[in-house]
Amino acid sequence: MANLKEQRVCLKFCFLLEKSATEAYQMLQQAFKEDAMSRIQVFEWFERFKRGEKRQA
Repeated sequence: MANLKEQRVCLKFCFLLEKSATEAYQMLQQAFKEDAMSRIQVFEWFERFKRGEKRQA
């Protein structure tokens, strides 16, 4: 699997651009192919971002 930290940074970027979790997941799939994190992981990270968790992406 591709570097998860790298993918989390991509997710944070999508979140800040107000993309939906579904859109972000589709973008990860396109960019990272079979190495992309799972849909569940994407939605979990979006929930963390919404809660304002300060853990570094």
